[in-house]
Amino acid sequence: MAAQNLLIDTLFKRTLEQGDSASFEALFKSQYQTLCCFATRYLNSPEAAEEAVSEVFYKIWKNRSQINIKTSAKYYLYASVRNMAIDMRRQNKSQLHTSDDCLNEQAHAGPDAAETLIGNETQQKIDSAIRRLPPQCRTVFQLSRLEGLKYQEIAIQMGISIKTVETQMTRALKQLRVEVL
Repeated sequence: MAAQNLLIDTLFKRTLEQGDSASFEALFKSQYQTLCCFATRYLNSPEAAEEAVSEVFYKIWKNRSQINIKTSAKYYLYASVRNMAIDMRRQNKSQLHTSDDCLNEQAHAGPDAAETLIGNETQQKIDSAIRRLPPQCRTVFQLSRLEGLKYQEIAIQMGISIKTVETQMTRALKQLRVEVL
């Protein structure tokens, strides 16, 4: 498992630093299916998940000379896919669904212990950082990111202005980036 993470880091590094298309292709082939299943947790279809993962890999290749990661390549990939899926979900105004097909595939394949550990550690960091947000900031963040409400809906529900919602989201995201990354 540690060897797999080292391989992913090596392939990612070669892709970014040397523009090595063979390393990029190997990285893509080794991570594509797992990342698609991960993205399906956020999107309502396997096709949308495939689109999100493909877009992430496209952006990595396109922007490879500007990317500078400070975490593991695996964490970077999962975070990028999660963010892309959330953006796509927001754009499509769809609801959070889980694909039964993907869950069945994961049950048969079994999650990689390292993936599970990384996912659990990351989720614990995120949950802990969210709990440390000031109350109003935390509520705005949860309504927006976890429940998918628009800023206007949050403002109405909380009895605050849209500008306050925007300010609180900016503060929440800034603090979460500092604490989680």
